[in-house]
Amino acid sequence: MKLDLDTLVLRSGTHSSPSDGVSLMEAVSALAGEPWSNRPSCTSPVIAAYARSLNDWLPDNARQRLKAYIPRLVGTAEPDLELRRAFACADAAVRVFAPLAFAAAGLVKEGLKLGALAPVDRESAHSAAESAESAEWAARSAASTSDWSAAESIRSAADSARSAARSARSAIESAAMESARSAAWSAAESAQAAARLAARAARAAAESAERSAADSAERAERAARSAAFELLDRLIAAAS
Repeated sequence: MKLDLDTLVLRSGTHSSPSDGVSLMEAVSALAGEPWSNRPSCTSPVIAAYARSLNDWLPDNARQRLKAYIPRLVGTAEPDLELRRAFACADAAVRVFAPLAFAAAGLVKEGLKLGALAPVDRESAHSAAESAESAEWAARSAASTSDWSAAESIRSAADSARSAARSARSAIESAAMESARSAAWSAAESAQAAARLAARAARAAAESAERSAADSAERAERAARSAAFELLDRLIAAAS
């Protein structure tokens, strides 16, 4: 398949052939000359897991920004970097995406606590996971005492914290197994889930808030998307 990035329209999901649609990773497989797949061997498994989730999460218009990444994802399969990338995903999930979700839900104190944690690595990952889990339970407690309109965004914040904790624990498991692929994939997918839930918390807040507060929540959703792209850039640049 010859790709024309000017006319290509990226779609969510997986597709049996180009005539059925093209997702980000399927486009990468085509550009690399590999068999049609959303898991091309030329791309880092961690990046591919994150990119698949990002492709499916973004709305149609925003998804097209991913076209610029198609050539950049070719040749990123470097096994020695997978563990570093797994921890980068965990770090973003705990210290970026979960705090965005908490801020959107109005739980500023818990969000600041997560954002102030040390970067997530081998030494700090256990503590980061525990902090994310503590934040999750604090959010669930807050949701149980909030009115219906506020509770939805708070529950989304709690879910984001849970995904962040899972990402950190998956990175720990990956380190213990010396960058086992399944754990690294899980770290990437959990990080993307945390980003998606941060945006969901912002949307829920926007739907239930007064206009001035809704504007702030919409900015938080845009921030979550921007941070998601920034993480993709970091994962690609891990070799530098």
